[in-house]
Amino acid sequence: MSNFILLAIGASAGGLIRWQIENNLLCNVIGTLIIGILVSMKSKKELHLLIGVGFCGALTTFSGWIMECIELMSANQFMKATQLIFMTLGLGLIAAILGFAIGYGIKHLKLFQSQSSIRRSEVRQRF
Repeated sequence: MSNFILLAIGASAGGLIRWQIENNLLCNVIGTLIIGILVSMKSKKELHLLIGVGFCGALTTFSGWIMECIELMSANQFMKATQLIFMTLGLGLIAAILGFAIGYGIKHLKLFQSQSSIRRSEVRQRF
């Protein structure tokens, strides 16, 4: 499948979900969790384009987040704007680390499963 089609499918799905959620913070945290999983699993280029660039790129929103902060500041709600900035960065970082750990675990779980099945067959051969 061409790169353009992969990106378009991923971006369409991510954009639709973002539109339905209507919460920049939640979208950004979910997107960083997913990209953390994807990166730690060292996915194929096609999956990275579909999910990482297309889906997560459309789901997460830097411009929407910044505009929300500017709107809060222009309404003299500086404390809320500051909280939003630090919550987004902090939760995004935590979500990315958690996603990376989940993806790492999934990747290595497959390795452990294949190794355990090899060990079982070795044990059966010995007896």
